[in-house]
Amino acid sequence: MKFSVCAIDRDLSPDLPFPLRGKSYEECAAFASRLGFDGIELQVQNPLSYNGKKLKSMFCQYGLKVMEQINRRDGDVFCSTDRTMRFLEKFHSDWLVYNGDTYHMLSEDPDILAAIRRSLSKLVLFHVSDENRALPDDRHFNFREAATVLKESRYDKWVSIECKPLPNSAEATRQGYAYLKRVFG
Repeated sequence: MKFSVCAIDRDLSPDLPFPLRGKSYEECAAFASRLGFDGIELQVQNPLSYNGKKLKSMFCQYGLKVMEQINRRDGDVFCSTDRTMRFLEKFHSDWLVYNGDTYHMLSEDPDILAAIRRSLSKLVLFHVSDENRALPDDRHFNFREAATVLKESRYDKWVSIECKPLPNSAEATRQGYAYLKRVFG
């Protein structure tokens, strides 16, 4: 598996689940690279504000790769894994893929392990986030069981930490990476 972190290049409310924050994506990339992440997940508000070629070149310098299901509080169409997968499979396209997210799965899927298995044919990004968007602590959900399902299926794509930046961005990012390596590595 490849590990990434959700990052933003601006200061936002700590209620938003982007653990890695910096004044620029280069600052975020440098920190993520030092910790050992394989990639960084950009939270771009306005694509016109960025030069894609420069960003790509900068991320290459740091050795990082760049790249969802929602719950009913955020939308009302593709809330459950099964409903989302049935929609994606109608198109018979390799271009339509699935971003699993434990935060949403905890709200919408009665059997999360079954939901993960259901998504494996399209799963390319798996967000690890606890029910309150905090760092996982294994009290609300057994992330080790989710990791076992992914490992047994030989999942080799992205697993990303997506949590609030608490107690601060650097510490949440460090703890998130350590957790991914320990549980999903």
